[in-house]
Amino acid sequence: MVICCKDYLTNEHTIDIRTLDRDELLKRIDYIQSLHQTYRDLFLKTKQKIENHYLNKTNDYLSESHLLGQFSFLSQ
Repeated sequence: MVICCKDYLTNEHTIDIRTLDRDELLKRIDYIQSLHQTYRDLFLKTKQKIENHYLNKTNDYLSESHLLGQFSFLSQ
């Protein structure tokens, strides 16, 4: 996902983001932030469903920072 977002920002490495029109760059960044928020919301919803289904088991493998960490970094 991170690579796809970078490709989206740079039009698959054909443009330098510093040469983009400010409004276009902000539009692309807003889109990536929206995508990140959607992924995060879906992750938390799915995590809650799993936790409810397996109440007696540990869910250490459901780490938000592990799964969405790089994406969070990109969207900042």
